[in-house]
Amino acid sequence: MGASSAYARAMGACNEKRSKSCHHYFNLRQHARVRRRPGLVVAQGQDAYWDYVFSFEDIKLKNRSLQLAQKTLEENQQRVDVGILAPIDLVQAESQVATMQDALVVSTYASAQQEDQLKKIITDRPDPGLVLAKLSPSESLRRPGLTDTVPVTQAIQIALENRPEMKQARLALNNAQIDTDFTKNQLLPALDINASYTQNGLGGVERLKAALGANTIAGIIPGGLADAFSQVFGFNYNTYSFGFSLQIPLSNKSAKSDYDRAFSTKQLSLAQLNAQAQQIALDVRNAMNQVEMNRAHIQSAQKARELAEQTLDAEQKKFELGVSTLFFVLQQQTNLAAAETNEIQALVNYAKALVALDRATGQTLQHNNIEIDKANPRLAVNAAN
Repeated sequence: MGASSAYARAMGACNEKRSKSCHHYFNLRQHARVRRRPGLVVAQGQDAYWDYVFSFEDIKLKNRSLQLAQKTLEENQQRVDVGILAPIDLVQAESQVATMQDALVVSTYASAQQEDQLKKIITDRPDPGLVLAKLSPSESLRRPGLTDTVPVTQAIQIALENRPEMKQARLALNNAQIDTDFTKNQLLPALDINASYTQNGLGGVERLKAALGANTIAGIIPGGLADAFSQVFGFNYNTYSFGFSLQIPLSNKSAKSDYDRAFSTKQLSLAQLNAQAQQIALDVRNAMNQVEMNRAHIQSAQKARELAEQTLDAEQKKFELGVSTLFFVLQQQTNLAAAETNEIQALVNYAKALVALDRATGQTLQHNNIEIDKANPRLAVNAAN
């Protein structure tokens, strides 16, 4: 009984260890598959959306620049008609209009490409209606706010709690710890103690024979199930047993090798956990730097655009007074168009930097009101959205 008990104990411990390991391995796969992929897809969709917003706003800027160039051309055509301006100077205004028309054409086709890319991310179904549909941005560009970010130390702490890679590394360490504990247990002596106490009872009809080996029945003693229960609860036939088995390993090199392997795996998992934490902290710092850089870029780009507007207005007045030339007016129009585009690009870069920060802190799904059904992993948009 001692050997059987030791075998059962060993098999039970092995099954328990495998069950825990499999459970943690399943969690590893679930965290890696269920959370990382959706977050990546959402971030890619957001980047494509803001690229489309830029192209959408850029078309508006190019239209305004074209209208301004056409207005300048019409005004200077009138000056040529009345003899104030030489006809040769009108070529510069016509060239400006052609340049702005070309920029509008390029921006229009670039916007169409960005729109198709966004449609591709929205769905993988070859729906002709969706291909021909026109997308209109529902969320416009906005200026930076004070509540857009949190302190970098807090952001790193949030990332360490939310990033799927960190959760996966912790589960890998827990799995290695289970393996280490199990293999360490196999190095210890095994002591099995068995004890039992039984009560017996006999019931039924008893036939008495006349002599040993004879077939003649001398008498019959009636009995039944009640006799058996009477003997059991009367404690007439008691049986006791006690035993133990002690196994002391003298040279268990195989178990020692398994323990060394498990311990090395645990140390490696711990090192990988620390390395992952360092990488996540670096990702958050880089993302925060990008946010702050684009925040400052928006301020400088806005100032540059305002100065470009003032410069164009001043150059236009100087031209009307005859102290400037059409060349400088057209040059300032080009500078203003570039400054406006630069400001829109800065706003888009800031929005994309916030997307990268959400991804670095592991809050992409949370900030977009997306939940994952753990029982049946799938994306579900929160009704509050």
